[in-house]
Amino acid sequence: MVTLVGAAMAMLAGGCLFWILAMRSEALFDADTNLRHTAHLLAETAATNLLAIDKVLLGTSEVAAQQGRADALLPFLRRQLAETPVARALLVIGPDGISRVATNLPDPYKPVNLSDRPYFRHHLDGTASPLFISSVIQSRNDDRWIMVLSRRIETPDGRFAGVVAATINLEHLSTVIKVAARTSTDTALLVMPDGTILARTPDHNRFVGQSLGSSLDFEQIRNKPSGSGDAVSPLDGRNRLYAFHAATNHPVIAIASHDRGAVLKEWRRHGMLIALAALSIAGVIAALALLLIRQLRRMDDTLDELARSRLAADAASHAKSSFLANMSHELRTPLNAIIGFSDALIAGFPGHSCRSRCHEYLGHVQSSGRLLLALIDDILDLSKIEAGRMEIDLAPTAIMPLVKECGDFVGMRAEHKGITLAMPGLDRDLTASVDPRRLRQILLNLLSNAVKFTPEGGRIILEAESDDRHLFLTVNDTGVGMSAAEIAVALTPFGQNPSEVAKAEAGSGLGLPLSKRLAEMHGGSLSVTSIPGRGTTVTVTIPLSPPAPKT
Repeated sequence: MVTLVGAAMAMLAGGCLFWILAMRSEALFDADTNLRHTAHLLAETAATNLLAIDKVLLGTSEVAAQQGRADALLPFLRRQLAETPVARALLVIGPDGISRVATNLPDPYKPVNLSDRPYFRHHLDGTASPLFISSVIQSRNDDRWIMVLSRRIETPDGRFAGVVAATINLEHLSTVIKVAARTSTDTALLVMPDGTILARTPDHNRFVGQSLGSSLDFEQIRNKPSGSGDAVSPLDGRNRLYAFHAATNHPVIAIASHDRGAVLKEWRRHGMLIALAALSIAGVIAALALLLIRQLRRMDDTLDELARSRLAADAASHAKSSFLANMSHELRTPLNAIIGFSDALIAGFPGHSCRSRCHEYLGHVQSSGRLLLALIDDILDLSKIEAGRMEIDLAPTAIMPLVKECGDFVGMRAEHKGITLAMPGLDRDLTASVDPRRLRQILLNLLSNAVKFTPEGGRIILEAESDDRHLFLTVNDTGVGMSAAEIAVALTPFGQNPSEVAKAEAGSGLGLPLSKRLAEMHGGSLSVTSIPGRGTTVTVTIPLSPPAPKT
């Protein structure tokens, strides 16, 4: 017993540990999936904004090449700027590097020498890439961090006519990506391939312009199109789960992260609850085991005393011992089903919801419980009969509906086993003075036995007939049948036949003798005729009117 309790404790601990670890893996997997999706969306958002600005630059360069007057360009630039919120300013620079018009200056036409700026010098010889994207720089006007995109302006004959440029409002870009940080511990970043931070949420102004280039983790990020990982952030020192995605056709990498502790916070809470529940269950198991050991010891003492004082009852003791031995299987099987399916419903499956299978498992639990209840009821009924305390409540009862109800109840089980159940002649009226509950119990016991011992493809016939004084209920099957000796055993309480078929389908051995006793309490009888290999016929005879009281 101690070994079994120890094994149960070990299985409980192992199951809880497996469940807790599975929940942890699921939490990390869900976080990784979410971060990958978020990083991809951030990268596409950044690429969309840069593409919108590039289209503005392309259109402006064509207009600037055709329109030489600065005062004519300014209204056009302001209209373009209004349609591109992420752009901070648009400016047109002449071929000499002097600005012709700039939307961000109090005096838009004030000449400013920008010939030393990389975004101007990039386009001088006309051999470089058409679109220039700068790193993060500080504006000469207000020291704000900006990024500049520029395109070359050419005359119709291909000569250099200047540069059109747009400055990006990185602070506005940080508000665009703010939706990715759903909690106070989440972060979202846009960085250049060299690691320079373009935008970050939260705390954009604190981190913009800083570089992640020296970070070992960023060395792995810059050379891959996408991925995920787990590292301590060089910006805030938190252990973070992160995912990254490079923008299509633009030098921008999006990074989204969750605080690892925040991701696992809910898992820790659930794990603690599971551990506490496991400890509680272990305590209950230990207490029940101790109680059971004490009860078994008391039972052993009682049995020893009974064995010494009642040597004359060896045969009865042997029958009861056989009953207990056979019943151990009958009791353990449904109990194991109840425990097993209940555990499955509580534990669930890693990475999956158990909802789609709950109804199936609960059906198994329910049917196993009902089987145990019926078995216990039979034992109690037989005990009451033997003690002379069983009473029946006779009342005028419509027999045919009751018989059909019993047949229909067992019919589904018979159909599932491939057995035909026929109920001929139940369409007439027949009333008898019986206890309907006990008569139903008799019929269900007989029909259950017939289904149990009839092989697939067999046939069962349920009939109800009467003469002037008696009701005859007959259950005929084409099952395995019994010899005369086996019939005598079957009519004995707890009797179990030794044949291989009977052993395979063995039950409690109470159904047939209990039905016989109930029929006799109605003033009737139960008879069995059977041929091995051919089938069995059980007939219950009950008076239509109640028997005369004894005087």
